[in-house]
Amino acid sequence: SIWVTNDTGDIVVVLDATANGNGVVLTQSTKGKRQVMLTSTVGGQGKVNTYHPNGKALVELGASDNGGMITVYNKTGDGISQMYADEYGNGVVYAGNRKGDGCLG
Repeated sequence: SIWVTNDTGDIVVVLDATANGNGVVLTQSTKGKRQVMLTSTVGGQGKVNTYHPNGKALVELGASDNGGMITVYNKTGDGISQMYADEYGNGVVYAGNRKGDGCLG
């Protein structure tokens, strides 16, 4: 692993490897909270995550076997919206409330 520190010695960037051997880049606040992470899925597709200051995920840009995928979370970490390609190559959009109730469009 490689760490980058700021002028006060706080680790703000980490370059590392995942358990499956792929690379990961993590930026974090001076308080050690994740901000942005570049990594990959188990299948090897690229993935970008952004985080709320409370440490919960906000947005995930990734992929599935069918194509790209975007997931949006609220500040408590509940998935509230998703956009992805289905098995036929069509676009699917989901929007819901924090309890998972919503609709596909």
